[in-house]
Amino acid sequence: MINYKTMAAMSVILLSSVTVNAYSETTQNNNQETVQSSSDGRTYTGQPSITPETFKDKLDKMNIQKPKVINSDSLGSIPILPDEVPTNDEVNMWNLRRDSMHYFTSGLNFNIRNGEEGLDQLNTTEIPLNTNFNTGMGRIIVNTSAVFLTSGILSNSEFTNRFYGTLANVAPASRPSDISDDQSGEAISIGYEVSGFEIYVGSTPLGFEISNATARLGYKHTFNSGFNFGLSFYREAVKDSILSYAGLVDPVSGEKWGGVIKNAGKISFGYDSGDFGVYADWTTALYEGENVLDNDFYQINLGLYFYPYRGENMQFSSGFNLTTFGFDNNLRYFTYGQGGYFSPESFLSASIPFRIAYTEGKLTVKVDLGISAQNFSEDPTVFFPSDSSLQTTLEATELVQPVTFDGSSQTEFSTRGGAEIIYQITPKLSATGRIGFSNAADYEETFFVVNTEYRFGRGY
Repeated sequence: MINYKTMAAMSVILLSSVTVNAYSETTQNNNQETVQSSSDGRTYTGQPSITPETFKDKLDKMNIQKPKVINSDSLGSIPILPDEVPTNDEVNMWNLRRDSMHYFTSGLNFNIRNGEEGLDQLNTTEIPLNTNFNTGMGRIIVNTSAVFLTSGILSNSEFTNRFYGTLANVAPASRPSDISDDQSGEAISIGYEVSGFEIYVGSTPLGFEISNATARLGYKHTFNSGFNFGLSFYREAVKDSILSYAGLVDPVSGEKWGGVIKNAGKISFGYDSGDFGVYADWTTALYEGENVLDNDFYQINLGLYFYPYRGENMQFSSGFNLTTFGFDNNLRYFTYGQGGYFSPESFLSASIPFRIAYTEGKLTVKVDLGISAQNFSEDPTVFFPSDSSLQTTLEATELVQPVTFDGSSQTEFSTRGGAEIIYQITPKLSATGRIGFSNAADYEETFFVVNTEYRFGRGY
């Protein structure tokens, strides 16, 4: 049996050759906003006479697998752990191997969100290119993504197009017809990760009607006892609709509105015993956009996960999650001053996610399913929340149609599911395909993702 404490001690001597040669990272990056990797960023000194091949051989004999990370923000995100939970020494050795690699990923992502054409319908195509370099003192990550958005053609019906921009203040016969708002742009970001810290700066797609700066600063740490802690501050796009993501131009005034950004802070805690885990996180944020009313937000997540079955090639995991969040203002609509994103006064969801994972040789298959019961309430809101003069004009001239949006309260069930296939083509090249869906009473979304990852350097 391998003495892992001895191996950990040897790694201090051996890693000097890895940091000098800046070998590349090997990590499974499945494009999820919530799985993160960070190098330990430490500098080691030792005897350079021991070759990288010897170091690699010793690591191979350990058959170390990557530990998984909880993402409590999404349904069906329960992690799949190795059959034998790795010791701290094993995790440290895996980190040394990972941090010795560079890698490059590229792919094609499709996302289809059903809705009213020209309003909340959104079809998104992305072509991401990501490069991750080991510097010997942390990692540099460069991300670019070509983004293409379509929302269809706005209906010419006077009962539908009045919900767009300031068209409600224009006589139906004078309203423009066949309005279409397809947009495209290039998103960029650059980041640095070391010892659990991460910092990223970038931009929403350049070429959109409205582009905004994005950023992230975070820290994560796992203690030997199994407890973990995370703190992050970030600024990111709200991708619910073409209005919230890219911004629109009012066909009457020529003014832009939308391009909503979430400015948030998040703190998280968790515990993983190896057989089960618990987690909790709290987020507070300010949503802001151009000519859009500012909106305060909070969210609380609580959950647990466990592993009912672990076999040689198959694992089954499940858990339970409670999520609650709320906004100060209801800004889900598409008139001037609204934000085009789901923003209930209160939302409560109880969900049970399941995951089955099967591995055979170079092939890994994962299947996810989640069932949720949820209740939410939306406040009534005016057509033009950011411009009282426009609202006054509407109320003075409109004699038939509504001049406000009614509030609502709903209780419903929702489902979410997906499947993922990962195939290791060569020791350095892998391919991944994912397909999934989520739906509720008045909401339906599907996605399809394919990507490849190539690792380069002498870590493998």
